[in-house]
Amino acid sequence: MLQLAHMQQAACFAQRALLILQIFLQFQLFHVLAVQTGQFGCFVQRMGKKTLFELINHIHYTLEIFLFDVHIIDRIQ
Repeated sequence: MLQLAHMQQAACFAQRALLILQIFLQFQLFHVLAVQTGQFGCFVQRMGKKTLFELINHIHYTLEIFLFDVHIIDRIQ
């Protein structure tokens, strides 16, 4: 039973890691395209500063959860 719970935790951990990676890569792609085309200011204006800050805060919050999970899993093992 304990092994099943541990496997479920690992699966949840992996799923969160993939979500973080996906969000981060999307943000990186957006940033690279914007900077390379010299349109970063234009993208920020179109997207809106509020939306951009919300995206950054979401990434930060998700990373905090991910790091907390790593800490908990390390303590369990």
